[in-house]
Amino acid sequence: SAKQFDVRVPEDRLWVMGDNRSNSEDSRYHQDLRGNGTIPVQNVVGKVFAIVWPLGRFTFVDRPKTFEQEALQRDPMKRR
Repeated sequence: SAKQFDVRVPEDRLWVMGDNRSNSEDSRYHQDLRGNGTIPVQNVVGKVFAIVWPLGRFTFVDRPKTFEQEALQRDPMKRR
C-alpha cells in the first residue's frame, strides 16, 4: 500500500482493502469518517467461493451447510 496507515479494528467490525491497492478507495481512505474506515460485520453480504491469490494458494472454498438456509430479507444499507 502506498498510503501509510495504523489501525486497530474493534470487535464486530471489519477493515476492508481493495484488491487493487493503488487504485482502491477502501477503508484506508475513510479513516477520517465515523467508524475510522471500519464497517459493521452485519453489513457485509457476500459469498466466498475461492481463494485466488497468491496463485500458489488457489483453492475453492467448501460451502458449509449453514449457508443452505434461506437468507434473511434485510436492506444492508438501512441503519438500525
